[in-house]
Amino acid sequence: MTNIQKVTAFVVLVSAVLVATAMPTSDEMKQVNALVNELMSEHVNAYKAHKKSANEVGDAAFDFVKDAKGEAAKFVLLKGAIHFYSLAKNFDKVADALEAMQSQIKDLPPSEVAAIASMALNRAGANAAQRLNAIYYVASTQAKAEKDVRSFKAALRKNPADATAIRGLADAYVRLDDWQKALKEFSKLDVKAATFELNPDDAKDFDLLKAADHWWGVSANDVAPYRVHAAMLYRKAMDAGLVEGLMKSLVEKRIAETEGRGSPPDSGEARSVRSEGREASQPVLDTQKAAEAPFSRAAALKKGLIHRWSFNGNLRDSVAGRDGKVVGGKVTFENGQVRIRPDGGYVNLGGNILPGGGEAEYTIEIWATKYSVQNWARVFQIPDNWGEDDFFWTWNAGKDPRKWGWKVPGFGRWYRTMGDGTGIGIENHFVVVYGHDADKKPCFHVYVLRGEKIYWHRGERLAGKMFKTHFAFLLGHSFSSDKIAVTADASYNEVRIWNRALTQDEVMRSAELGPDKIP
Repeated sequence: MTNIQKVTAFVVLVSAVLVATAMPTSDEMKQVNALVNELMSEHVNAYKAHKKSANEVGDAAFDFVKDAKGEAAKFVLLKGAIHFYSLAKNFDKVADALEAMQSQIKDLPPSEVAAIASMALNRAGANAAQRLNAIYYVASTQAKAEKDVRSFKAALRKNPADATAIRGLADAYVRLDDWQKALKEFSKLDVKAATFELNPDDAKDFDLLKAADHWWGVSANDVAPYRVHAAMLYRKAMDAGLVEGLMKSLVEKRIAETEGRGSPPDSGEARSVRSEGREASQPVLDTQKAAEAPFSRAAALKKGLIHRWSFNGNLRDSVAGRDGKVVGGKVTFENGQVRIRPDGGYVNLGGNILPGGGEAEYTIEIWATKYSVQNWARVFQIPDNWGEDDFFWTWNAGKDPRKWGWKVPGFGRWYRTMGDGTGIGIENHFVVVYGHDADKKPCFHVYVLRGEKIYWHRGERLAGKMFKTHFAFLLGHSFSSDKIAVTADASYNEVRIWNRALTQDEVMRSAELGPDKIP
């Protein structure tokens, strides 16, 4: 009897079942089963004999993936790794393996991803697998959207003029991040607010407000993404001075609701599901931004990335649609970065953009370069309580080029004198991680990195009370009682905000990849 016959087949043990539309095909699976079974037989036998842990068998399967050439082998190995990691209740590794499957298996249906995640979640407690929960939520949402696409297409074959089906199909494409197809369907609707999305830069003032009102009034099972999009349009109208009187009060109320500063209407449908480890739906219909984004919004949200400003000729937030704005003068865009000068303006990325008003866990990442020493110039500043609880990082302390300063509510100020300080013409990677230590006490870790090297790192428990709200996130400028601070002479390559505390390994991985790739 062969080794393969002596051991229960690896593929059978992990219950690898493909849906009909998945890639690889069932025939491809059959060809690779024997090979994978034999490779894994030693590890599975050791697990059965209690000589290896389920986690070790999962690691063995995951290690084989790097040598696998075909998608079928990768699928079987990753499915096996997920199964054994689930047995070990190592849900971070389950999420790692599932993300690897999504990136390496072409045309893998979201329904398959959701089914695999669901099986693993059956072994998890309510809060034990937040990343896996997020993957499941995104995949199941996309699977439902794919089902809706098929349903609405069938309806349109019978009646091509069915406006309800056209709108439903467009909404389904939005949930799949297929913006081009969504626009094609929206353009068929005889609604100015829908056609406005095709070219918002040319829209008339009335159309801007009409579009915002239209998306705010959308009736759907999940109204949250539509209202986030409506709030973005309302903010543009406010910035342009187009809203007055009672309408202004109403618009401010609606914007506050989408930012969690009020009680959102239809809260049963639109509430955040973060408490369950899942991310709320991403903003929709910001088509020009989505087309430029080099990554999927759904994938970004799944990883916990909630804001990203890349400054490729604009101040667009490619994840959440929270665009920045120029204040106090002119800034320029040069070589894929935003350039701030002492005699010009600066950038405000917006208020209340940190999760939970800054009390929930988060990570801030900034890649930026200083070109000259300016008195107390800021890398960034988050003003709170009109200056009393400012949260900032300075390029230099006063005019000392070797010294920089850091201040956060609950800590006071830190100063660091080191070598060339933040340097001249050198890109620094500034990272702020707010999370909890092993004793579940709030703590900070802050880093300055150059390339893949940690130039400076400090971690400390929170000694006081963190701020609850903030009305701005400023790049290169101070807004406080510190009247001697001036605008920086610097450029910003990338700013990111995550809704979780990145580990040091994740920080190093991000530094390795740099500002143009998401880890």
